[in-house]
Amino acid sequence: MHKYVRGARVAAVILGVLALLGTACSSSSSGGGDDPPANVSGTWRGLFTSDSYGGYLVLNIYQDGSRITGAYTVNYEDSGTLEGEVDGDSFDFELDLPSSCPGDISGSGTVNGNNMTLRFSGYDCEESYDNGYAEMTRD
Repeated sequence: MHKYVRGARVAAVILGVLALLGTACSSSSSGGGDDPPANVSGTWRGLFTSDSYGGYLVLNIYQDGSRITGAYTVNYEDSGTLEGEVDGDSFDFELDLPSSCPGDISGSGTVNGNNMTLRFSGYDCEESYDNGYAEMTRD
């Protein structure tokens, strides 16, 4: 069970990193930059790594303007939800981790057509996830 929870936490970290990158790239504090939000909706699949854990990640992202919500699955077993904001081709995100293994995982990402790069960090009840990275492709 720990392996499953850990995967969910890592996915959450990845999403959180995506959220942070979007915020860092934003040209205004209100979240509205000069560029319209890129289309990040869809199903994304790829591999992720961090200093302590890695695996396979699936993101199902829904977009309404600059707001994104969705779900993630890690290593075909762990799952949870995500939310974030898009600004131009960048976005930031946070993962909702299960109450059985609480923590905070967030990140940011960039999208270029059907390719996405994520950076994330955070922790859960078992470990820290530093230097998280993922490359993903939209179905």
